Amino acid sequence: MDRPGTTEKQTAINLDQPSRFLQDTGKPKLPVVRKIILLAPGATVQRARLNNVRQRTQALEAAIVPVQPTPVPPELNQDGVEPVTDTLPTLPAPAVPDASVYESASAYPEDPIVKVTPDQWGPYDVVLVDIVPFSYRPKDHELTIIESANLVITYQPSTVQHDRRQFFRPAILAQAMKELENPEMLASWYGELGTPEAAAITSTAPIDLSIVRPNVFLDALGVSAFQALAIFGTDATHFWLLGQPSTDPSIAFFDGSTTSPITTNAYLYGLDGLIDGTIVAVGSDQVQPAIRFRRPADQPTTFLNASISGNPSSGNLVDVDVLGSTTGWAVGSAGGTQPGLVVRARSTASPAFSAWDQVDVLGNAQRLRAVYAADATHVWVAGENGSIFFYNGSAWVSQSSGVPVHLNDLDGTGTNDVWAVGDAGTILHFNGSAWQNLSATNPDRRNPSSPDNLTDIEAVDAATVWVGGTNVLLQR
Repeated sequence: MDRPGTTEKQTAINLDQPSRFLQDTGKPKLPVVRKIILLAPGATVQRARLNNVRQRTQALEAAIVPVQPTPVPPELNQDGVEPVTDTLPTLPAPAVPDASVYESASAYPEDPIVKVTPDQWGPYDVVLVDIVPFSYRPKDHELTIIESANLVITYQPSTVQHDRRQFFRPAILAQAMKELENPEMLASWYGELGTPEAAAITSTAPIDLSIVRPNVFLDALGVSAFQALAIFGTDATHFWLLGQPSTDPSIAFFDGSTTSPITTNAYLYGLDGLIDGTIVAVGSDQVQPAIRFRRPADQPTTFLNASISGNPSSGNLVDVDVLGSTTGWAVGSAGGTQPGLVVRARSTASPAFSAWDQVDVLGNAQRLRAVYAADATHVWVAGENGSIFFYNGSAWVSQSSGVPVHLNDLDGTGTNDVWAVGDAGTILHFNGSAWQNLSATNPDRRNPSSPDNLTDIEAVDAATVWVGGTNVLLQR
């Protein structure tokens, strides 16, 4: 039974194939079975035990003898010939048997689990459990052999977690299925990405992994030259990775095995799309705001330039939210006395997303960093100095955030469930009527005077929210 604040993971194991040995001079040489158990990310192991043990007992004709030291052979000279000496080499004295072991009526070892070691297996947090699959009663010359059991790991879950969903590659999952004792635990982490049992990932919904630590994800893909800013995928063989290398291209397409760079003549910062393969990326061509888009029927590496009404002469776009087949919003900064920039996809444009119009938001007084559109009449934008603006389908109004810090990202699951994150560990929630400051519940605020800046949020559903930032990834 779980203790308060702890979790137990139970895994059925077989113990019929010892793969290594444990040696302790003066004691029997123990065969050891090592089991690799997958843990919840960041978990702290408290104990391991066996239950529901299936075993058999057999009598031995002879006692198990102590481990003897290995004799040291004579050294060879340069010609590979044993040197001639007047005396024989001295060998170590035989080990003295441990009387407490060889004269005891108790079982040896007392606990079949002889070692528990937290470790890292590839991208996953695991615990290595060394198990001696027998117990020996010296006085009775009796050996009890453990054939199978349930291995129970008690651990303390971590509040600050690492998202392992980025390690979805079939090769990694196939190896996990082979090496790990409880790979079924992967299924709950991958969600819509599919099941590891299939050794391949499928998807029925868009996958937005922008909050995953991008350097880890891209290292796994072999494209570490990117400083990743966003990732969007429609299935296991269609992923677009958006980044900011020192030179163009800023997008790479990943087909499940290889990565192809895409030249767009722009530095891109925001990325979103639809399940049909529509992709919109926003950024700057180093002078003006830039929008690049892909049509569903085009090749995965084909992106077209979109126009912006008024042709702003400076600035950039940093975030985009694609709401439907012809609806999308993007935000950023334009410089000058009206630094904020909001653009909206022109619904009559053909092809869709090829033309965008500038929108005035109460004088555009603040640089904007994030946009979330729940529907056509519920759109939020946020940015510097705690600024939040709401569009009701006909007009914009300012909403009070209650904080002075820069807000870096928005997301939500509907009109009454909207989230914002920002600098200084700020977490805000909109319940349909007002914004609430939940920053005090952020478990990563170890240093209140300088907590981590939060840059990304992903609201999966009303009960599950991921927050990412500087050296932190949180889950609600």
